[in-house]
Amino acid sequence: MRILLIAALVLVAVIALAEAEEKPILAQHFETIQTHMEDLGQKAREAFEKVQNSEFTSKTRNWFTEQFEKMKQSWSELVN
Repeated sequence: MRILLIAALVLVAVIALAEAEEKPILAQHFETIQTHMEDLGQKAREAFEKVQNSEFTSKTRNWFTEQFEKMKQSWSELVN
């Protein structure tokens, strides 16, 4: 859904810019859109990897793992 919205916004921006300049053919519009979408995809991938590999994310993941293990031990002791 978000990708469709982004694609629509990019398409509108490309068309608006094209109308301000010369009128390129439709194929050029689609090439431009494809380039913008590839750039956007690459930036999104890089941002996701940066967040996934950040120190905060690692510490948070480890904290949740530790808390889950403690909870399992507590339940184990209650049941036995």
